[in-house]
Amino acid sequence: MMAQRPWTAVATDKTLNENVSFVFNAAYDTSSAADCFREQHGYKYDLVALIPGDHQHVYVEGKHKVRRVPRDQMFSGF
Repeated sequence: MMAQRPWTAVATDKTLNENVSFVFNAAYDTSSAADCFREQHGYKYDLVALIPGDHQHVYVEGKHKVRRVPRDQMFSGF
């Protein structure tokens, strides 16, 4: 089994036609991670971007919804 790391995916939900983000585990290199994303999630999502690491609070602007970092979870100074 290859070593894996967390990736934050930005994708478009095919049914809702909205952008979403979520974390999943895949291989370290981007090409393999993208292939893994398509295999695991391609039935429901179109991949927009992959960001290495676990980023729970990504700003994603969707067609109907805007997700933002909750005020109580912002970095100090904001």
